[in-house]
Amino acid sequence: MSHQLGVQSPVDVTNTNIAGYAIKQFIGRGSYSTVYKAHKNRGSYQVVAIKCIQISTLSAKSKDNLFNEINILRRINHQNVVAMKKFTWDARHVYLILEYCPGGNLAEFIRSKGRLSEFMVQHFAQQLVQGLEVLHAEKIVHSDLKPANILLSIPPVGSCRNVKLKIADFGFSRKLQANEKYTMGIKGSPLYMAPEVLRSQPYSSQADLYSLGVILYECLFGSTPYRTNDLSQLTKRILSKDPIKIPKTIDIGEDCYDLLSRLLVKDQEKRMNFERLYRHQFIDIEHCPTLENYYKGVSLVRQATIFDNARNYEDARAFYVEALLYLVPVYHWLDSFNDNQRKWLSKRVQEYCARAEQISLIHLSVKS
Repeated sequence: MSHQLGVQSPVDVTNTNIAGYAIKQFIGRGSYSTVYKAHKNRGSYQVVAIKCIQISTLSAKSKDNLFNEINILRRINHQNVVAMKKFTWDARHVYLILEYCPGGNLAEFIRSKGRLSEFMVQHFAQQLVQGLEVLHAEKIVHSDLKPANILLSIPPVGSCRNVKLKIADFGFSRKLQANEKYTMGIKGSPLYMAPEVLRSQPYSSQADLYSLGVILYECLFGSTPYRTNDLSQLTKRILSKDPIKIPKTIDIGEDCYDLLSRLLVKDQEKRMNFERLYRHQFIDIEHCPTLENYYKGVSLVRQATIFDNARNYEDARAFYVEALLYLVPVYHWLDSFNDNQRKWLSKRVQEYCARAEQISLIHLSVKS
């Protein structure tokens, strides 16, 4: 389950101190666990989420899921995957000490906004793809990817520049061997489930990419592709051969449309794979807003000015344009800068754009 802030419950906490942490607040409850907000008793003040699993309620299959979740979280260390700090147990419970994400989850955020701008969806998609990339590299299939299982690192305010998305809840996840496919049966949320999973067919990490497509669709249009509370009708529509139609009532760019249409292919053999996803123009992992890419942009600007001063305008323009591909996302999304630094970068970006346009005009006039 994903932990959510603000949910109230009469749950009594019989053990108010767990593994050196003091329980402070109930957050949420899942099918076999309860999550609490807690803080460290000693040393530096540290807030965490503690997932408490009552051992007596676990079936053999649930225990297997729990062991898998622990093993997966121990292996993964990435800013877009929720971190497990430690785990422990006593006679009655298993406790997962997790990174605390006070921003709620993506499902709540979409509901609060109605729908998200394509610009914000692109930024969120880049984060999710980077999280999925590290899972795919470890041959891990999440199997229950949905907005409720994607946490926001901090409460979303304004542009959401500082918000990091965190993939959470690995209870249904599995680590596959090379070229292995997995059959789990129908668990999780059918709204986001790939057709091959609903059919109880063997599936791979391609199923996560279908779920990603549904999530991005919901972010853009405010609802999932199939809207019905009738499970049999929902299943019938997902399993039909009819392709998912992308609405034309809201304008989205060609790259965004292309990505959705490739992710939402119902045949897993024809669906976009991870390698093509990383290279897709809408995701554009190469130009993600990182400090490293900021320095790449700065280096390209320096080279552009050298060509510019030498009146080698064609190469100068090419380097300015390439630099802007790195610097524009950094300006909009990188949270490492203070307000003054961001204003400075905004001014520089505008100057480089203007200079690239001037050079284009110079180049055209020379040709004519």
